[in-house]
Formats: sequence, C-alpha cells, structure tokens
Amino acid sequence: MAGEPVTNIFTQAFWDYYIIIGGSGATLGLVALMAFSRSAHLKSLGRMSAIPGFFQINEPVIFGSPIVMNPTLFLPFVFVPVINAIVAYIAVHSGFVGMSIATLPWTTPALIGASWGAGWTFMPVVLVSLIFVMDIILYYPFFKMYERELLAQEEPKEETEAQATTTSAGATA
Repeated sequence: MAGEPVTNIFTQAFWDYYIIIGGSGATLGLVALMAFSRSAHLKSLGRMSAIPGFFQINEPVIFGSPIVMNPTLFLPFVFVPVINAIVAYIAVHSGFVGMSIATLPWTTPALIGASWGAGWTFMPVVLVSLIFVMDIILYYPFFKMYERELLAQEEPKEETEAQATTTSAGATA
C-alpha cells in the first residue's frame, strides 16, 4: 500500500503456512507419524496422505483415520493449530520472521509459501520447520494411543488369517 509498513500479522498466508501446516488441524505432523507406524492401516494411510498433505490437502487423513468423531485425536486436531498460531505470532511480532506481504494459493507447500509470502526470506522456512517438528511432538502421544488401539484390532485378524492358512495347508496334505 504505497510503501507503507505492513501492519497486519494475521493474513491468509499466516493462516495457510504457519497455523494449518498440512491442512485443517495441522495434520502434516500426524501424517509423518503415520507413515512410520507399526499399524498397517496407519502406515499405508500416512504414505498415501503425504503428498496431498504437503500441498495442504488433508481429506485422506481426516476421513481415512478417521479423525472425524475420533476422541483420541480430537484434542490435538483442535489445539495444535492454536499452539502453532501462538508460536508463529510471537515469532512474527518479535521480528524473528518478517510479515507476509503476498497472498498465494492455499495449496502452495508451507515451506515455499511462507518464504514466498514474506518476500523470499529464509527465516519463514526455519519457522515452518520448527512448527512442523513441534506438531510431530504434540501429536505423538495421541498418535501412539490411537496406534495401540488399531494394533489391538489388527492382531486378532492376523491370528485368524494364520490359523486359516495352517488349517487349509493341513487339509490338503
């Protein structure tokens, strides 16, 4: 605006690249955890959701987990973006990271979009990386609880399949 200093911290770029990294609920950290899960369901879901999550599209993880109506993942889904907003606000307000000066498509990956939106500076990349690691740490205990639930459900299926295989092998012999 005619060379005036930027006054607004909470812009669309701030929302897209600092608060909701990976889509609603800041689920990119959860997707990273899922990709290395011991549960077959979570591992395949995490790997399938990684590329869309990188582009801020998280419907595969929201409806595939499902996060919707999941009491275990409800708290981090709601509060991780709030914590992201607080950390990012402090970083921008203190001058550690420059304010956003451009509005970009919401599907721009957070690392690129944050830097681009702040005039191609490097500090937004550092902030997004730190927030991503923080999101992984915040989601971790809830993810482990959910993973235990799924592993308990998957275990009986594996035992039933193993018994069916040995029974059919014994019947043919």
